[in-house]
Amino acid sequence: NEALNIYGFSREELVGKSIKLLVPDENHEKIEELIKLCLEGKLVRDVEGIRRKKDGNEIPVLMTLSLLTDEEDNPFGIASIDSNITKQKNIEKELTKSKAAAESANAAKDKFFKIISHDLRSPFNSIIGFSDLLKENYDSLDDLKRKEIIQHINISSLSAYNLLENLLTWARTQIDEIKINKENLNLKKLVATSISTSLLDADSKDISIINNVQPEVIISIDKNTALTFIRNIVNNAIKFTHKGGQITIDSNVNKDSIILHITDNGVGMSSEVIDNLFQIDKNTSTKGTNNEKGTGLGLILCKEFIERNGGSITVKSEVNIGSEFIIILPQ
Repeated sequence: NEALNIYGFSREELVGKSIKLLVPDENHEKIEELIKLCLEGKLVRDVEGIRRKKDGNEIPVLMTLSLLTDEEDNPFGIASIDSNITKQKNIEKELTKSKAAAESANAAKDKFFKIISHDLRSPFNSIIGFSDLLKENYDSLDDLKRKEIIQHINISSLSAYNLLENLLTWARTQIDEIKINKENLNLKKLVATSISTSLLDADSKDISIINNVQPEVIISIDKNTALTFIRNIVNNAIKFTHKGGQITIDSNVNKDSIILHITDNGVGMSSEVIDNLFQIDKNTSTKGTNNEKGTGLGLILCKEFIERNGGSITVKSEVNIGSEFIIILPQ
């Protein structure tokens, strides 16, 4: 009676039918193997399996199969005792989720402290070193050398500031402090605003940035996070594009989405680098074509902000050919 209650069949629907009636098609081979083992006299106890109810829903079970024999020890049937382990499986799933979340949090924490202890310290060492050099030898240095030192200090200061800004923004995402407030914006103007702060770095490498976004496209998006992820992807493209290279930003619109393509003809990436690109526990940061340093945190922020706006990001790339970042946003 308990089996009838659980599986939803009547007695008439089950008696005389193959056990496969209660087994999903993809598990038929497994149940045949268990029956064969049982017939061979092997012990079949506490084996996990799946049972299919009359309504098509499936439940996980723990099976014990016993061979039934007559007085002369001839087999005439198999008794299968099934225990419903749905609750245990749900607990296992929650534990697996909790473990993955804990591992991710630990990886994020380790990355955070690595950036603070190493990557953030590095530009300050440069600033202090060059400023000391300028202070101690100012009178003996000519104007050209002074300008060169000031330029080094400026570059290191900007690097430290950008890194600190990314760190603070990322920290705010971890405590869910950043809120998404969507508004209707012109995409071409949004891209133009995003890249305005990157033009100086592009000019220093003689890289042209071409905004080919269709002028009439209106998108519902959070302005602050959008400015951040577009700017970070463009800055990443500048970093890995050689002097005299080109970065293009294109768009296309379909029924459900607006797609933004940010393409460069830079150094490109291997498939292994792409696989680890948005994972905080993987060290994917490499030096740019002018030895620019980075932490990989900027692209992780990009993925976070794009997903918070309901979108997704993918990457296509070939080594020594270039890279294309494809951002798909809801229409």
